[in-house]
Amino acid sequence: MNIVDVINFTKKYFLFLLVVSVFSSICGLVLAINLPPLFEATQTLFVKRQASPESKQFYAYDGYYSAQAAERFADSIFGALKSREVLRYAITRVTPEAEINPLLNKEVRSIKVIRLSPQLISFSYSNKSRDLAEKLIVNLSGSVSGIASELNRGGDENISISFVSPKPLVSVSELHPILGWLVGLMLGAFLAVLISASHYFYKNIPS
Repeated sequence: MNIVDVINFTKKYFLFLLVVSVFSSICGLVLAINLPPLFEATQTLFVKRQASPESKQFYAYDGYYSAQAAERFADSIFGALKSREVLRYAITRVTPEAEINPLLNKEVRSIKVIRLSPQLISFSYSNKSRDLAEKLIVNLSGSVSGIASELNRGGDENISISFVSPKPLVSVSELHPILGWLVGLMLGAFLAVLISASHYFYKNIPS
């Protein structure tokens, strides 16, 4: 396909390319304006172990071994947060009707758990409802505290978990109208060129 073919192709399908591109860009703009924002609630916990006081009778933990003990306990907390049962329980406590919701597993998968460092764990959840997203993370934080207490019952009393902030951090993400318009324009132009090129080459296949 040489430059002459490109010019002929553009002249022949210019109106179609223009109409489809404009229409799709308008659709993208309308969608971006009407698309509800998505709220993400995030909480971060820190597992720590208070260093043992010096003792003349027993070998005491120093800072290094305290950190090692905290890291091992953080492994258990991270595993609990990755457990589907724990996440399902947190969701159904906030929205009891979710227990019979066929989309419950999808909601469970939407909870993100990230290990930021050996002793730092972050978990977040996104929803169109700010209140629901925040409540779920607050409830999950309470569940984690309860699990930590159970795991450490009768164990090392110097190990504890604490949250970076008393309340989850809630951020909002929404599609900017200009970005929606641009995405719609590019997608429409791509589809228009693809359809036009298919028709053009089909019509020009030598018989």
